[in-house]
Amino acid sequence: MKTFGIATLAVGIAIGLAPPAAASEDSYLAKVQDRLAYLSRDQLLTEAYKVCQVTLSGHASPVAIPMVTEDLAITVPAAVEIITAAVTEFGC
Repeated sequence: MKTFGIATLAVGIAIGLAPPAAASEDSYLAKVQDRLAYLSRDQLLTEAYKVCQVTLSGHASPVAIPMVTEDLAITVPAAVEIITAAVTEFGC
């Protein structure tokens, strides 16, 4: 019985730490990649995950605006677009 409880806990942790499905990444990229073509796929995804870390740590999404603008050297409207798409598509 103790082994079952440990296994259940391990599965729960693995699910909680699993990255979002590729479909979420694809739909996020579809929303931002055409308009922000000067940024690479990796830059866009990395920043989206950072946005999720900020929002999941209890901060409102606008708190991420300075981070995104500085990280990617982009305008505030472009940062808002990335943040909105990340929050929408990744559910964070």
